[in-house]
Amino acid sequence: MELYSWTLKGNLYLWRYKNNPKNYKGWHFTGNRYGLASLCDLLNLMSKEEQCAKRTIRLAKPTETELSISGCNDRALEESKVVLHFETDNAVEWSIKPYGDSMDIIMSPHSLKGFRESLHLLLRGQNDFSFGRRENQIWFW
Repeated sequence: MELYSWTLKGNLYLWRYKNNPKNYKGWHFTGNRYGLASLCDLLNLMSKEEQCAKRTIRLAKPTETELSISGCNDRALEESKVVLHFETDNAVEWSIKPYGDSMDIIMSPHSLKGFRESLHLLLRGQNDFSFGRRENQIWFW
């Protein structure tokens, strides 16, 4: 499979909480088994690229099932798509930021590896951990 022929199988969810409660700051992410495995496949393809690469992923709207995992009762503001940027020159190590009607995640080769490892932890049933820091922190549920 080639990078630009990849398509998402399954569901992925990304959201934040409206009032950004103290114990639930940053971004929150989960997915079903198919979605997480599919995203791992995409990250594997991106990691083999010798130049910068970008892919847009449509996200599913989280239901009460996904949102209940975190235990937060605040209103969730979900994202409908995410744009993954793989930067081979390490200009930006790891960044998560809203851009227009999507969420941009910018990764270096090193942070792509950490993000992929976080997805593997989710696939093995672990949750309630984060990757990144401060405004670039993403929680995995």
